[in-house]
Amino acid sequence: MDERITPYTGILVIVIEISWSRSLKDRRQVVRSVLEKINHRWNVSSIDLGPMNSRSRAHLGFAALGTSSEMVRARLDSIVGYVQNLENASDFSMIDKWVEVDKYD
Repeated sequence: MDERITPYTGILVIVIEISWSRSLKDRRQVVRSVLEKINHRWNVSSIDLGPMNSRSRAHLGFAALGTSSEMVRARLDSIVGYVQNLENASDFSMIDKWVEVDKYD
């Protein structure tokens, strides 16, 4: 019996602004901290998408896979909420985000 499962993929990009950052080292420290905290809580892939020459802006990318679009969207929405909570307690601002969830054929 060959039962196929249809996977769903989700991509989340969050743009943050680190206004106090004076160097790329400051930027990397904040980005690394955010990515590590999220990776510790959720089973998602994450990456610093750049721009690599910007000391104050970062695009954080996240990818999730699940068996339903609702499951994937809920996971990515939870990450957005978590980043908003971090934003309130940290020295960065979330200035944009976008989410895309799609069926993988």
